[in-house]
Amino acid sequence: MPTSPVPESPRQSAAQRWGNALGLGLMRLLAHLPLGWVRALGWLFGTVLHGVAARRRRIARTNWALCFPQDSEAERRRAVRRHFVLFAQAWLDRSWLWEGSPDTVRRRLNLQGDLQALAGDAPTVLFAPHFVGMDAGWTALTVHLPRRCCGIYAEQLN
Repeated sequence: MPTSPVPESPRQSAAQRWGNALGLGLMRLLAHLPLGWVRALGWLFGTVLHGVAARRRRIARTNWALCFPQDSEAERRRAVRRHFVLFAQAWLDRSWLWEGSPDTVRRRLNLQGDLQALAGDAPTVLFAPHFVGMDAGWTALTVHLPRRCCGIYAEQLN
């Protein structure tokens, strides 16, 4: 049975190209700001996102209630609001992770915990339970350990 050719990806519109260019420019600008400023912008963005993303907020609250049924409604609301802020801060951190100088990246990231478990060159698999800190995590591994590392992320359906 013959296979059909892979369809070509649609061309980007001018608006998409401008949006991508503006987004990249913003990330490059943020890469040069002090970390406290990036965090403050992340707090602001996360707070706004929590207020306007009603569907995602409802999903997060439902998930939190299922995972932590002992928490009160107020504790759930605080945890979900904090997650939105941490998500936004982690997203803005990509500016200096991707566009910052190697010295800035090395200085801002540190590894803690049982680092002896990562010594040597034996194949090792590390699992991260959520995506919020993965970019920083695997970047820290690559800049602070004398071994090759890579990160893999699979899109989740639910």
